[in-house]
Amino acid sequence: MIILAMLLAANTAPDNAAARLTRAVDLYEAACLKTFPDDAGLDALMAQRGGSPLSADDVEVTLRDDPGRAWQVGEGRERVLVFLELPPYHACSVRFMMPDAQYDLSGYREVERRYMGTADYTDTDPLEGDQGDLHLRLVGKQRKLAGATETLMIVDQHVTDIARRKAGDTGVSLRFVRQIKADPPAR
Repeated sequence: MIILAMLLAANTAPDNAAARLTRAVDLYEAACLKTFPDDAGLDALMAQRGGSPLSADDVEVTLRDDPGRAWQVGEGRERVLVFLELPPYHACSVRFMMPDAQYDLSGYREVERRYMGTADYTDTDPLEGDQGDLHLRLVGKQRKLAGATETLMIVDQHVTDIARRKAGDTGVSLRFVRQIKADPPAR
């Protein structure tokens, strides 16, 4: 009886997704809004936060041919990844999984508002599309800098394949991104 109760408790242990989202927002603010684009500063912050560097092969899976590096903070369900993409698309992103599409981004929006302050950001056109059995949605804000464009983005990626969803693959991959892209040279 005691073993059955322990098994039931383990199987019904809640996924503390709201706490993970809060930690991801905090990490995004510290890493991507306050430290980036200082690459050496981001390396130091990841060491301070206990980030484990990902292998070059693991980074390549995500960034493909783009140069960069990444760290894992936390384990299992609490795992959050921080990516630093090097120019030409200089970007910092925080990536993590949520159990489903029911999440509240008000904490992210508050951090975003504080960061933007009175700067002149405009909404980007939302982008949506399918890649295989994944659906991606990107929303963002951007502003012009001297010789560059800064973009703040949220990317939501989820499985659309009915068989995979019926099998329980209903998680949502969320990404918070800050990108600084140099403007092309004048002709």
